Amino acid sequence: MKKVLLASAIITATLASCSKSNDVVPAGATTTTTGTNTNNTSGTNNSGGNGNNNGGGNTASKESQMGYQLITVNRSASVAQKSTAGMSINWTGGTANPVLVKFESKKDGVETEYKTTINTQVDLMALLAAGFGNYTIPNGTYSEIELKIELEKNGSNPALQLQGTITKDALTIPIKITVDEALELKTEQENITVTDSTIFTAITSINLSAITDGIKETDILGAKLTNGTLIISADDNKDLYKDILDNLKKLSHHCEIEKKHK
Repeated sequence: MKKVLLASAIITATLASCSKSNDVVPAGATTTTTGTNTNNTSGTNNSGGNGNNNGGGNTASKESQMGYQLITVNRSASVAQKSTAGMSINWTGGTANPVLVKFESKKDGVETEYKTTINTQVDLMALLAAGFGNYTIPNGTYSEIELKIELEKNGSNPALQLQGTITKDALTIPIKITVDEALELKTEQENITVTDSTIFTAITSINLSAITDGIKETDILGAKLTNGTLIISADDNKDLYKDILDNLKKLSHHCEIEKKHK
């Protein structure tokens, strides 16, 4: 029975461009990586990054680094919201709290899943996106890849939070969206070739111009304000919250696999 080696990763994170092999993550951000193979093989970990593959040997030359980034796009005030013609939303702040990333793949007809747990918060508006969830994967060509990032509330940090400003003619209203429930962001890629001379970063982007799809301008402008701010959460403006949450869940989030030579 095959064994798939995965090295434990300890990372430190900060997050809108591409990570390098020495990307750093804030103190306290740790990852634990495990690999499981649906063809009755399993991946194992050790802190040194060495292990046995088909009976022994150092497999460092047969593995490559994979990391994640989470960014936002179409957040500028100049981008018209699809559902709110004549009104714009300028997203200026936001954070996400990833707790788990998954790499589900098919290589040589074998389906494999790798998971990395995380404890960090991501700045979705950072000028320089930081990596998180780094781990190693076996080299080869993957015919199918499904990448998932699971967001959850951690203490006072919500799973996802966005702040911005609504503008309609001379009217401006601060807006804040808070998601405290678990949220999974999913993307897919095909035919990715991994080699030991390359560092890979899976960059998932949330299209902020699409999170209000299907919502009418009158619904937003007529919503309840709290101290002059439009708050959208599980407790405030619940209908708007449900529509935005549904959009986040069903959106086909874009993912770009970026390659860098070591």
